[in-house]
Amino acid sequence: MAAGGAAVYLFEERRLKRHGVGLLLRRGVPLETLDRFSQRCITLGFPVFTVAMITGAIWVARLSDTFFTPQYAVATGAWLIYAALLVARITGGWRGRKAALMTIAGFATALTVLALYVARGVKGA
Repeated sequence: MAAGGAAVYLFEERRLKRHGVGLLLRRGVPLETLDRFSQRCITLGFPVFTVAMITGAIWVARLSDTFFTPQYAVATGAWLIYAALLVARITGGWRGRKAALMTIAGFATALTVLALYVARGVKGA
């Protein structure tokens, strides 16, 4: 949901810079509202993602001899992107375009994890 809000933020920002008219509403969605929405989604989702990373590590360690898997490495990268985004928002005051781009980068990294699992499943079948 955060990535969706970030994508709409970037779309609306671009529309405003070009002085265009929104597709759904003539005035569009306020950028501040979209930015706050994405921030809240990440703030609420990050602890859940952290718990998922910890339980995933425990699960992988129990099922195999190795702790390291490509999927877990990429998932750690996604976690680090979201952690850096939260720190940048809190300490660096990141808002708007930078935060939206980093949110989408984190989501793309998380989708890469899913793609790796799907590819592994297809290869193993």
